[in-house]
Amino acid sequence: MDGRFFLPLAVTASLTIIGWFIAHQLAAWRDRANKRREQRLLYLIDAYRRLSKAVHHPQLYEVADEIQSAVADIQLFGSKNQILRIQQFVKELSANHEACLDSMMNSLRDDLRKELKLLPVQDQILWLRIERLDTPDTVVAPSNSGIIEHRKMSAS
Repeated sequence: MDGRFFLPLAVTASLTIIGWFIAHQLAAWRDRANKRREQRLLYLIDAYRRLSKAVHHPQLYEVADEIQSAVADIQLFGSKNQILRIQQFVKELSANHEACLDSMMNSLRDDLRKELKLLPVQDQILWLRIERLDTPDTVVAPSNSGIIEHRKMSAS
């Protein structure tokens, strides 16, 4: 075999293999980063849902496991700001037997919307808690302050 044909063929094959290897490594790195981002988002969305169950819940002990799990997930996957807010919530709840989740929930909502490339929302989060009551003509509706008010329905 003639050397002048072998050398260009070897260089072309080597460059092709190196290019394929680099492209494969970059794709694998991108896939791992996307998977980490997706997992983080799923855990934080789930934490948001679990904490939202606790807002204005009449018997907090019924959702205690969900709150504890959400706190752990936020401390693991949350931003530094979210970790500080959830730690403040835990300290406040421990000291006073009550705590406000508004700043934590707003932070989670804002960060999740940003990650999901959704438009930001400046409105206050309204919480709806529907309780089973003995009378069929009672409705539970949200107020602007986030506190649930009981209202009687009237026939018109």
